[in-house]
Amino acid sequence: MAVVHRYQPRLVEPQNAYLSGVDLVGAMAPRVNKRGEPWIFGVKPADLAGFLTQRGLRLFEDLSTAAAGARYFTPLGRRDRGSGLYHVAIASIVPKEAVADL
Repeated sequence: MAVVHRYQPRLVEPQNAYLSGVDLVGAMAPRVNKRGEPWIFGVKPADLAGFLTQRGLRLFEDLSTAAAGARYFTPLGRRDRGSGLYHVAIASIVPKEAVADL
């Protein structure tokens, strides 16, 4: 069984290189909060595999939506653009008997 989840990088450290130095907490968080979708949680992409492993999941793939768009839309001639902000992670559920092996 696989789990597909969209997530955003950790927002408590807004000056990370993968966010191009944009202060997302200061600029974006108040706007999305006002629209009823507060940013309360995020994971650094580099920490995702460990985060999932601690929860009994094994990371299969992690792509920014920009990278996913380039992979899947560009070959179809589509110009859809994703964002480097959001990521799509695909993980599998690790059987309970195999968790000790991780």
